Amino acid sequence: MRRLVIPILIILAFVLETKVRVLGIGPSLSVMLVYFVGLRYGHLKGLGFGVAVGALTDAVAGNYLGPALLGKATVGYLAQYLRKGLFIWTPVLGVIGLAAFTALDALISYLSIVLFFESPTTAGRAAFIIIIQALFNAAFGLFITPGEEDPDAEP
Repeated sequence: MRRLVIPILIILAFVLETKVRVLGIGPSLSVMLVYFVGLRYGHLKGLGFGVAVGALTDAVAGNYLGPALLGKATVGYLAQYLRKGLFIWTPVLGVIGLAAFTALDALISYLSIVLFFESPTTAGRAAFIIIIQALFNAAFGLFITPGEEDPDAEP
């Protein structure tokens, strides 16, 4: 049963991303899942999960394979640094971290599309979308916490 939770959450995130709109902008719920896995289970699982979700996102979007993959893989890998770095975990750090990683994912995706293909929108509009998505996801950062054990520790 536990193995079905993550695939169900991925499907639910993709469905809600298309249905929920704030100011005409959809949230980036899949980044929350990647952030959670990277934070809770470590670098390698976060990276692998980010690659899988990013590739799935790119495949569903139907345009280019790579921008979402690169952004979500980066988020999955770097999320562990909030736990292991210089910071003491607090809910405020979770809010700031999720907002920052949401913005990082969107920025990497946008810049890779602009650099390698054609600009889908203006830089101002892209910045507005990134800020709205980061603010939307930030509220959920209160509820995403790292686990108790260190996932990268040797057994």
